[in-house]
Amino acid sequence: MVERFDDSDMKIVGSAPSKAEEPRDNETVNLYEEQKQNGNIAKAQRVGATLAGDIDALSVECEAALPSDDMLAVQKKLLMIFSFVAGIEEFSPNKLIVRTTLNVFYDTLKKEDPALYESMGLTGAFSFYYLEYRRSGDATANIANAFAMLCGAESDSAYVETGSAVFEKYYSFVKELIAQVEYAN
Repeated sequence: MVERFDDSDMKIVGSAPSKAEEPRDNETVNLYEEQKQNGNIAKAQRVGATLAGDIDALSVECEAALPSDDMLAVQKKLLMIFSFVAGIEEFSPNKLIVRTTLNVFYDTLKKEDPALYESMGLTGAFSFYYLEYRRSGDATANIANAFAMLCGAESDSAYVETGSAVFEKYYSFVKELIAQVEYAN
């Protein structure tokens, strides 16, 4: 039984890091230096900024499928953003590049569209999309159904089709963009 005030797992500030932590820190530093030297960090920053800067222009393309009110327009943008994030996580060469790209993406989005950035956290849409993305089966179909549900139209095939089209289009967009960047190995 663990005592309520057991502090055996706490670290004292200023104490030397354990030997187990040093290689991990050195590996991260070495990976960062390597990725910076070969240009991957700068490329990742450009990808993140480009994707965040293109959201409004690209979202116009996905307006045609359904008549759009404000709520639906926000849901389409949130699904687009999720598609970008999932694509970045899937197609980037390593976790450091994923983190770098996402940090710049979110920072740029927060500056350029603070309301949209804030709505990402308020709606809970990303939680639904991540659950469906990671669930077994057809990720696109799962996400499309989540999109329809978040729009309040679970049984409406037009919403499911729109969700599927938005996810596939922007997930593929990120895949192609990252392939064009040609990250160094």
